[in-house]
Amino acid sequence: NFALAWARLSRVHASEFFDGESSPAHRDAAQTALQNALRLRPDLFETQIAEAYYHYWVERNYEAARKIFERIQAASPNDSNVALALALISRREGRWDESLSDFSKAADLDPRNLKVLFWGSDTYQSLRQFPSALKFIDRALDIAPSDSGALSRKAKIYQLVGQLDKARTVVEQIHP
Repeated sequence: NFALAWARLSRVHASEFFDGESSPAHRDAAQTALQNALRLRPDLFETQIAEAYYHYWVERNYEAARKIFERIQAASPNDSNVALALALISRREGRWDESLSDFSKAADLDPRNLKVLFWGSDTYQSLRQFPSALKFIDRALDIAPSDSGALSRKAKIYQLVGQLDKARTVVEQIHP
């Protein structure tokens, strides 16, 4: 009868399903855990988050996930994880301006979150907006100057714009 535990368990299984282990066992476990959480405490913040992620990660029903995340955001506007989720959903839907706006909001709310900065940079890079992609990565490097993920992203951006000397200089900073 512990709704919070069921909600979090649903998210774990949904995440495993989404991140490459798309097994029926994870899908079914995520659904069962979510149903238990919804039965026990449908109003609980974590239950609502779990439901949104179930729609996003398991069903790939971005519209249903978006509606729940938007409702949560209205009640909790300073939650950077919700802004990040909306940014990622918008990106999957090709709603680029919304995605970039939500990445910026998430970065403003949680300026030390490397995932936000990496994925925001990746999105700018996909749109070939390289100066903005570099700004996000430079913010990440201000936080973690030797992070190999940030350095490799920066080197890639320099390669894409043909600045191979700068790319080489960045690659030389990577210490595996």
